[in-house]
Amino acid sequence: MTNEKEKKLSPEEQRALIVKKTLEDTLYQEITGGNEVKNNTFLYGQLALQGAEKTYRDAKSSDGFRKIEKELYNDRLKQKEALGIFEEPVVTHYDVVARIISSLREVQQKAKLSELEKYAKSTGAEINFEIPKDLQNYSVADVVEKMQKEKREKPTEQEQVVISFSRLISEAYVRACALNAFKTNYYSDINIAGKEMAEGYNSRIGSKK
Repeated sequence: MTNEKEKKLSPEEQRALIVKKTLEDTLYQEITGGNEVKNNTFLYGQLALQGAEKTYRDAKSSDGFRKIEKELYNDRLKQKEALGIFEEPVVTHYDVVARIISSLREVQQKAKLSELEKYAKSTGAEINFEIPKDLQNYSVADVVEKMQKEKREKPTEQEQVVISFSRLISEAYVRACALNAFKTNYYSDINIAGKEMAEGYNSRIGSKK
């Protein structure tokens, strides 16, 4: 919910703040990264999937995830009451993940190329190319708005480059989220096995010494 301080911001400042909060949000990164690895096991590998699945499970049991789940339930409860529906509303994990990923993609559309680059890099993306300076302050949303105002169906060559850069850097951001998701728990199976071995040894042999 927007607080009083945020209400005093200009529309552009509010947009930039939403971009920052969304792209830096740990829950969004973990769900996005876990989902990316689970969807592309062939690309990332079986060990990556193993690590990402734990990150994904942990994210789904977090307070942030439950908060979104509650918001969706309350929205559906209002719909139930407005339409006079007897059935109780149900919110699944799919619904919450869909909300997170769709919100992230919407924000990526609104983010300037320079912002996308900044948050992709801070998330861990190794981007070593430079976006042309005259394109850095444009977003896909800016392109769409301009096309609508000018009643055009096709983007100009410059606008198409903005769209292409946005897609490329957004993919870098998602890939960085994926890397973080599986890297965090990459050795989880080894650590679990090691702890079990140590505990077994201590209970059966170590305690007798």
